[in-house]
Amino acid sequence: MRHLIHSILTAAAAFSSSSTMAPSIKLTYFDIEGAGEPVRLALLLSGTEFEDDRVTFSDWPSLKLKMPYGQLPVMTVDKGPLRTQSGAMLRWVGSKLSTTLYPVDNIYEIEETLGVVGDMVKSWQPAFSMGMRPQNYGYPDDFSKSEEGKTLVKEMREKGTERAPPFFGLLHGHAGTK
Repeated sequence: MRHLIHSILTAAAAFSSSSTMAPSIKLTYFDIEGAGEPVRLALLLSGTEFEDDRVTFSDWPSLKLKMPYGQLPVMTVDKGPLRTQSGAMLRWVGSKLSTTLYPVDNIYEIEETLGVVGDMVKSWQPAFSMGMRPQNYGYPDDFSKSEEGKTLVKEMREKGTERAPPFFGLLHGHAGTK
């Protein structure tokens, strides 16, 4: 019985001390300021040491097959399973590794703002993508270089900016939230 109690207390002490230690984090992403960059910045702002594993585009095809969903960024914590989705990583870092990046008193405002930014991206994405990848919208590859394509892209971008004021109003309202 004494041995069992000793084992339980030893395990509890080990768990307690390991849960207060800083986690070992590895963030894997390309060497660009894309979807992984906000996570990198949050880790830096939180003062958390992490391994910044930057993937080259030449290495990506062979690595892609090993990634959940075939995407980057991915993050491992304490050599655990690969974590995906940059928004989830960002919120995890903000809530678990910092008291200021994702403050409990402002979670609603933070999440609403993130949702508005996501809505803005969805709203404007076709206008930006049409100029770079018209084939994704059923047009020939060189469509955006034609006069018709240039006109359509311009119209789409102008309509996108017309939808901006409500988004900016909400973002401006949250800018002063403490």
